[in-house]
Amino acid sequence: MRKAIAAKLGDAGKPLEVRAKDGVVTLSGVAANASARAAAENAARGVSGVKHVTNRIAIP
Repeated sequence: MRKAIAAKLGDAGKPLEVRAKDGVVTLSGVAANASARAAAENAARGVSGVKHVTNRIAIP
């Protein structure tokens, strides 16, 4: 599941940490802006098998 999320995020996801367990995904790290933060969450939600996303991505 982490590889699928990373593939959806592309280069924008490289500074982010993705943890997945039993369909629950936790995103953390720092995004450039609110749009990038939301895009990461939406990408994670779009992966098959994801039941819940906790978005802990900070915006500087």
